[in-house]
Amino acid sequence: MVWEAAPKVIVASVTLRIVTALLPLAVLKVTQVIIDDVYNLTARHTALPHYFWWLVALEFGLASLAAVLVRLINFCDVVGSRTSTAGTSARKSWSTRRSWT
Repeated sequence: MVWEAAPKVIVASVTLRIVTALLPLAVLKVTQVIIDDVYNLTARHTALPHYFWWLVALEFGLASLAAVLVRLINFCDVVGSRTSTAGTSARKSWSTRRSWT
């Protein structure tokens, strides 16, 4: 019933949920590289790579993206719910009108 009312919203919601579910894996990988670089700095006395601060910014960006995606998922849920409810109300009122005549 929700699919009939708002298929684009459902597709967007499912896509956002999949991307949000995969984001922790990306954060985990970036964190692993950061920790390895810091370990190499302290244990092996090597310099931090030139892209180190870009990795830190990337991790912050991924965390921010996750927060935005969660809000977008909530928005899709609300829009889907309202669209589904409005479609159901319209069908009920139409069937009620037809039964009166």
